[in-house]
Amino acid sequence: VNKPNGQHFVGPAEQEIQNFIQPLPIRKVNGIGRVMEKILYGVCGIETVKDLFLHRAVIQFLFKSKSANFLLRASIGYSDCNK
Repeated sequence: VNKPNGQHFVGPAEQEIQNFIQPLPIRKVNGIGRVMEKILYGVCGIETVKDLFLHRAVIQFLFKSKSANFLLRASIGYSDCNK
């Protein structure tokens, strides 16, 4: 259901979350800016969140652990709201 101001309700089930986030461009992930987007696309050809998940081994190898963990959590729809 689309709500005002571009809001969209995504159910709590893992499959619903995956269906929503996988087709999104990586630039839509909060915390991935222009520079990270260019690196991910230029080095790995990653354009969508699904691509990010499929290339998780390369991400783990190329990035420092903090960045890699952030990207891998983003690829499965995990958000740490307690920060």
